[in-house]
This record gives sequence, C-alpha cells and structure tokens, in this order.
Amino acid sequence: MSSILDRLYDSHAGGSLLERVVTDVLLDAGFSRVQRHLSGNPGGFELVAMRFVRKGRPEVWKIECRDPSIPLEPSDIMMHFAWDQPRASFDRLVLVSLVEADDALTDALNTHPLGMPITVWDGACIEQLVGRSARARRTLELPAGDPGLETPSVPAGPTFPPYLPVSMDVFPFRPNPRAFDYLEADGIPIRAFVDQEFMVQLTIDNQSPATLQLRSLVAVTVRALRVEGRVVRLSRAGRMSTESPNFTAAPRWEPGAGASLLEGQVWPIQARHAELVTMQLAEGLTPGLYDVFFRATGRLGHQNVTLESARFWVHVAAPGLSILPLWSHGSFPDDAAVRLLGLEAIRWDALLKERLEGGLCFIGPTEYELLNGIVDQDWKVRRAAPRGACTPHSDLDAPGTVLVELGGMGGGEAQSLEAIGRAVAGPEAIDVFAMQLARRRRREEPEPTGSSRSLLPLLSTPA
Repeated sequence: MSSILDRLYDSHAGGSLLERVVTDVLLDAGFSRVQRHLSGNPGGFELVAMRFVRKGRPEVWKIECRDPSIPLEPSDIMMHFAWDQPRASFDRLVLVSLVEADDALTDALNTHPLGMPITVWDGACIEQLVGRSARARRTLELPAGDPGLETPSVPAGPTFPPYLPVSMDVFPFRPNPRAFDYLEADGIPIRAFVDQEFMVQLTIDNQSPATLQLRSLVAVTVRALRVEGRVVRLSRAGRMSTESPNFTAAPRWEPGAGASLLEGQVWPIQARHAELVTMQLAEGLTPGLYDVFFRATGRLGHQNVTLESARFWVHVAAPGLSILPLWSHGSFPDDAAVRLLGLEAIRWDALLKERLEGGLCFIGPTEYELLNGIVDQDWKVRRAAPRGACTPHSDLDAPGTVLVELGGMGGGEAQSLEAIGRAVAGPEAIDVFAMQLARRRRREEPEPTGSSRSLLPLLSTPA
C-alpha cells in the first residue's frame, strides 16, 4: 500500500491529486454531490459532499484538506468556511492530512467547540480508503483491487464527537443566495457574500437536562482586508427576502475584535429545546473583505460553555471599485468567474464598457439559448437585450452576442434547461437543516462513544 502515499507525496500536482483521490472516495461511498468550495483556504482545498441516508434524509460532510507536505495544526479546526448553497449545517467535518496528527492537535480536537463530530483522515486512513475505492485506484493508475474489498463504504479515522451536549449552527438564511462577489485576496480566489445579501440563520440546540444561560453572542473578525483589484459580481433572478432579522451584526475592522449582539442581556435556552434567530449585516461598515465567525458563551449548570460557528467571507464594496456585474442561470459558475478575474486589461475594460452602455451580460446562456436547446461546450460571456424595464430577463427572440469565450466547461450539462430545472427543484431548494435537526434530536444515528482514537465502524452506503 505504500505506493499510494508515495504517489501522493511525489506528484507534481500536489494537493490537486489528493483532491481528486478524496473526491473519488466520496463518490464511491455514495455521495451524489461533491463540489469544491471557493473559500480562500491557503495550503489546501475544501470539498462539500452530500448524500441521502435513511429514508431520503440528507447528510452533509465538509472535507478540509491540506497539501501532502503540510501538517494539520490546532488552528485548522476553525479554518473551515460555511457552505453557501443550501440552508444546511455540516453533519461531519473531515480533516485530511497525510501527516499524522500530533498531541497538540489531538488535545484541541478532544475539546473542540464545534457542533459536529470531527474525523481525521491521515496517511494510513487514506491508504485504506483508496484500497476500497475503484475510482481512486484508477486515478492513481494502480492495479485493480480485490473486488470483494471494493465496497462503497468509508472507513472513518479517529473521530472526535462534540465536547458538549449543546451546539450552534449558523448558515445562510436563503437556500439560494442571489449574488456573490468573486475577488482575490493574497493571490487566492474567493467567493464572498455581498453585504446587502448577507443574512444568516443561527440555531442553538440544547440537548442537556439543564437550561443554557447564554451571556454573550458576538461576531468575531478574524481578519479584514482592503479590496483594490477586480471584482466579478454574479447575480441570479430571485425575490428579495421580507424577513425581519432579530439581530444586526456589525463586525469590527480590527482582527480579533468582537461585536456584541446581545448587548448585555442573558438569553436562556431551555433544556432539550432549540432556539432560532436571523441576523443581517449592519449598514455603514468600513469597506473591505471581512473574514468573520460567530461565538456564543454562557453557563450550563456549573460549566462554562463556548460555541463557535464556521467562518464567512463578506464583501462590503468601496465606492469606485472595479466591479463587473453579470447574471447567470442555475448554479454559480465558480471556474468561469475566476477566469474572468484574470482577463487581460483590454478585455476586462471592454466588458465593463459593454455593461455600462446598457443591456444584460450573462455568464453562460441567455434565455434564448436555453429555450432553443443551444448547449455550450465552454463558458461564454454574452450580451443580451433586456425584456422589459428593470428586469434580469433577456429577449426571448434574439440570441445573445458572445463577448468573451472562457473555455473549460466540457459538455455543458450545467447550462442546459433540464439541468437548471433539476438544480432549482433539487437539494439546493430543500430546507436541509430542518431534516438534519430532526434526525439529530431523534438520535437516529448516535455517535459512538469511547476512545477518540479508535476506528469507527464502516459507514455503509444507504440502501
């Protein structure tokens, strides 16, 4: 089996090969959706995977990977960023590193403040996973394994359950956000929430027999960066939410600073009860790119409690910033948006001019191409005449004019009318969290107890 790790260590592709192998393992384990997450995570990558377990209930895993030569650190526990598609929490966070976890990381994992179990896949576990994955073995150009061992299951590595019987979940309030900003920070492409679109739902679930006295709820700034380069703003048609938030969050510019939301009040969470609130970004923030998360502290009986959320990128645009606003149908084409950030200056300026002179600009097809069954093989930026005033809908009788060809699509499935319909009516349109919370509270899939270093039983693919 050592040839597996040798190939991952020696590959010039580095973390990209590990990403392909992990994706293969997840697909063979029954995850129907595995997608890369543009989070701006240095030294690695993030994947989000979804599958449907007992009686069609959804299960979401977040996989945080490091390049083969980079060990995991205790700070990596809080490096993961929130999923920005369906209204969903993570059922499991998986940390992947070919380097074995040291005692400092193990100590941090034993008392982690997150509300989901954390599993560690080290080199030895990756070997087991690849041995059971036909796809991964083909990717590594290894001989076929024993068919009797190539079962669609995931041997879980050391797993660390939540330290407390209370949890906090924070995720986008809208199942399908209407807009994202794409930009670069420290040379890394990032997909960030647009400030006026940023509304999150916060749920605190107290499964203990005592009341949780929540004394502090703060939005903590990990870092804030000035944005001076290009920004691609991708939008989709949709209705504005009429929901009134319970709180407004005003993150501070200074790293490590926290903005209080409770204003000195105590928020009691009754025993075996969950509370849900919505939060929106305050107006008048200093322009820039914010990396923020939410932290709640309080008392549960005689014990101090600290709960922390995943992190969010939020962009507050400065006046005069070079923003290219575009529309898209279906899912957000991350790769195409990142390619636009790297356009030659003359082509970027031409797109800005086209947009300013009126009309609509799309990444991918306009409604004319969709309705007439025209499927692209590569990503294109098109201009189209609007249908009516102040509308994102384009002319149905005239094809869009191609302004830029970006390449890289391959097959065009995500640009077909049928695929877009499936996406809108599929998992992204489901309130996944409601089912996740119900499953949690019914304890249908209890986490195993005992030593955190022991291997869990195989997680078999649901029937």
